[in-house]
Amino acid sequence: MATDWNMPRAAIRCATCEREFEAGELHQAMVIVAGDGYERRDLCLGCPPPSLLEPLGAWRVRRPQPQSRLRPALDREALYGVFSRLSDGDERSRRFRFGLALLLWRKRVLQLSDTILRDGEERWCFVAPRREQRFEVVRPDLDDEAVERVSAELELLLSGDAAAIDEADGVNSEPIDA
Repeated sequence: MATDWNMPRAAIRCATCEREFEAGELHQAMVIVAGDGYERRDLCLGCPPPSLLEPLGAWRVRRPQPQSRLRPALDREALYGVFSRLSDGDERSRRFRFGLALLLWRKRVLQLSDTILRDGEERWCFVAPRREQRFEVVRPDLDDEAVERVSAELELLLSGDAAAIDEADGVNSEPIDA
């Protein structure tokens, strides 16, 4: 018997009668021993479990409701535009610009090329390869409260209210020379 096991996703159909579960419908799920590992079986409440299978565990579950609203696609170009105009003026701006740089790095719009120490500050050097631009971003000290504020500001930006961020942080930044 296997010692490692990952719970498979819930099925959308009954394992016995193969009827598709309705959104919000209550049904039963069970874990059974199968070969070298374990399997999950989802069944209608009216379908009896196979008699040859001894479940290790069973529970009732509801098929989730479909997402009523899909998340809008992330507009990387717009985020890059906001980032490239932001300045490192005050501490709040530095924190927001750093958070946005990390988001763009994660989305592969920017690449981290180097870190340097200049004027007693750690700076992260990012490259926008498609544009052949380089940016230095001051790495601010972020405590838990500051991380929460930056996250809230990024949520505001991602919600489509980029103008509010521009007004709050200033837009006078230029890329550094390559």
